[in-house]
Amino acid sequence: MKHRIHLTVICVIALVATLSASGQDIDSIQNLINQKSTPDTVVIKSLRQLARIYAPTDSVKAINALTSALEISRKKSIRKEEPVNLNQIGFFYEQYGNFTEAERYYRLAVKQSIRYKEYRSTARGYQNIFFIKKDKYNLKQLEQLTDSGLVYAKKANDELLIGHLYNNLGNTQVFKGMYEDAMENLLRGLEAYRKADSPVNMCNSYLNIGNTYNHLKLYDKSIEYSLKGKELSEKIGNFKSLSQILVNLSSTYFYKNDFEKAIEYAKEVENLRAKTEISENVYGSAVSNIGNAYMKMENYPQAAFYLEKASAALKNTGDIYNYIVSCITRSELYIVTKKYEKAEAVLDESLALSKEYNFKPTLQAALMNKSELFKRTGRYEKAYELLEESYLIKDSISTLEATNTINELETKYRTAEKDKQIAEQKAVIATRNTWLIVLGALALLLSGFVLARYRIIRQRQKLKLQELILEQQDMAAKAVIHAEENERKRMATTLHDSLGQFLSVVKMNLQSMQDKLENDEKSANTYNRTLNLLDESIKEVRSVSHEMIPNALMRSGLGEALKTLIEKIDSNSLKISLTTDNLKEDINQDIQMVLYRIFQESINNVIKHSKANKLHISLFQDQYSLNAIIADNGVGFDKEKVMKNKPGMGLENILVRIKFLKGKFDIDSAEGKGTTLKFEIPLA
Repeated sequence: MKHRIHLTVICVIALVATLSASGQDIDSIQNLINQKSTPDTVVIKSLRQLARIYAPTDSVKAINALTSALEISRKKSIRKEEPVNLNQIGFFYEQYGNFTEAERYYRLAVKQSIRYKEYRSTARGYQNIFFIKKDKYNLKQLEQLTDSGLVYAKKANDELLIGHLYNNLGNTQVFKGMYEDAMENLLRGLEAYRKADSPVNMCNSYLNIGNTYNHLKLYDKSIEYSLKGKELSEKIGNFKSLSQILVNLSSTYFYKNDFEKAIEYAKEVENLRAKTEISENVYGSAVSNIGNAYMKMENYPQAAFYLEKASAALKNTGDIYNYIVSCITRSELYIVTKKYEKAEAVLDESLALSKEYNFKPTLQAALMNKSELFKRTGRYEKAYELLEESYLIKDSISTLEATNTINELETKYRTAEKDKQIAEQKAVIATRNTWLIVLGALALLLSGFVLARYRIIRQRQKLKLQELILEQQDMAAKAVIHAEENERKRMATTLHDSLGQFLSVVKMNLQSMQDKLENDEKSANTYNRTLNLLDESIKEVRSVSHEMIPNALMRSGLGEALKTLIEKIDSNSLKISLTTDNLKEDINQDIQMVLYRIFQESINNVIKHSKANKLHISLFQDQYSLNAIIADNGVGFDKEKVMKNKPGMGLENILVRIKFLKGKFDIDSAEGKGTTLKFEIPLA
């Protein structure tokens, strides 16, 4: 009897495998389920197989089959199967578009998996919930889900799951603008996929890493990883990833202003589409890149053809975000070519969709473009209102720096020498208010117009006052910094021309006594020591004078001056690396000098306070600005505490100079985690 049972089990397993291969023999599966001798685990797997067969045609029967499998696993206390069944039911509900039920079953799966210590199922449950929540753009919740999933994927030692979760977390952080953190997690995901020997997922990782390097404006690194992904995708025939990587390469070369190369890679996607099926979303992005490149090359007919083609493709895919981006780009083209009605139509659509889906970056860009449109068509008051609204949104995306600056300016204004002018303007406003009340009482129908006019005038006055304040502050800052540089030049000249020449004369006089000391060994030794000290003094005077007015800056520009400065400082205790990209030689000399002082002060701060052994400086230029990153691995500091109180003299000097150049900055530091200073200086 015992042998017969064993034989039955073997036959049952073989039959399940056969049915799994065909996936069609419903009657045979049903007969197997109904046999009393069929083991419970086989019945459960057979019910899941039955659900997969029913899924395309009968959702009710598919869900019923899975529910039966769940009931058996609970009734028979088959712990490993219960979370699997819950995840399967959630998956089917997700496919049928019932996301509420899908999430409920996924969360039940997580709960039971944790209870039974089924770590792999726990991690998959969190990953499934991630995809349910993904389209809702609840970024904080997505981060928490992926973090929780990673804990259990590591316990299960499932490298593939670990790779998925790191990749999910990295992509979430990219969307949130946390590019450095994202890069760390995406590289971890790539390593996990490599350990799991999953080339398809490695292709996706290369794509995501390349895209993130684009956000960091490290375009050569982006190209490096994208080309690795392209090579691997071609090798394994992964055309889906290949098409996306080609789009990313096209975008990267566009950012590098190599428009011919951008068009070349984008057209490879068009060629690939003729050979195999690729998504409309990817195709839309590719033709959008071609349109953008032609627009930069001022080939407006070709630009219009490809951009309109891109919008149509993206709209069909339901990719709302990229569709909005394509509309905003088309609006820029229509503005340049003076097709103002078309521009206004696509901008109105962009604004409506951005507000509906709460896409702040596209909302801000659409407002900026509409402001430009109104300015060109003579609607200046509305243009100003839209511009102000766009700046408010831009501030909410990045930091509260602009708001704090406005408040600070208003405070300084109230205590400045313009008190009399303010009082006069307030009196004008008060008088106008009185007239408004009188007019409103006499003619209620006209009150709306008067009030609107009043608000416009008040906005203009506020803008004028702010311009006066900014002008006064700018003049004061320029005066201080110019005075400081003039004093440095005066001192450098004094050291070089006066003290330096004086020491050289002393050396000549001293050398003239050398012949008289040949027979006096003691005096000769004293002479040699004195001469060496004098040489060191002359070198030190020259070094100090050159530091005050760096010759490398005057001769070869900022990049070479920084290299010379670092060569003098670099030692075994502090390794300094410098990366420069696309620096032009025609940058204003005053701007270069102030930037040089910022880097000089930053390096001194690191040496004095950070206890770091590594310092990296990155400086790159695009069409509109200079961007810099200064990062060390030192002890760091409590950012909130330092910025709340008065910063140290070194840090304050750095920030004053950045503000003098009308730049924006961000400091990222915490105790024990090093310090990173980022700043952006406009060039126009």
